[in-house]
Amino acid sequence: MTALETTAYPDLAKRAGSVRKPTDVDAHVGMRLRALRETAGLTQAELAAKMGFSFQQLQKYERGINRVSASRLVEFGTVLGVPLASFFEGVEAVGTANYSASDPAVSQLVAAFGRISDSDKRARALAAVNALAG
Repeated sequence: MTALETTAYPDLAKRAGSVRKPTDVDAHVGMRLRALRETAGLTQAELAAKMGFSFQQLQKYERGINRVSASRLVEFGTVLGVPLASFFEGVEAVGTANYSASDPAVSQLVAAFGRISDSDKRARALAAVNALAG
């Protein structure tokens, strides 16, 4: 690491020798991955086979146990036929959300919402969920 890197990015020096643990954003991306997979009608085994790794690895990504690299996200988007931004929808609310990415109800809600193509219906569904949440 150069002196410029150390002074310009002091946190980088701290992390250089450590393995970063998954964050709330990583868990959110995993949850979105699961919802997008379900929307595409694929099982974990089917998607994992298309990606060239085990379904256990896919489970770790979906549960937010393992972080998904940028290049792997691009591959997921290509296989699932979705834009890269799909994995980050709603990420701005992650820090304030009170849910667990491993909660099946959350995944089902996100998957169902993702299937709503009409923008008016999406807005009404979001308003209904917000009203129920108080």
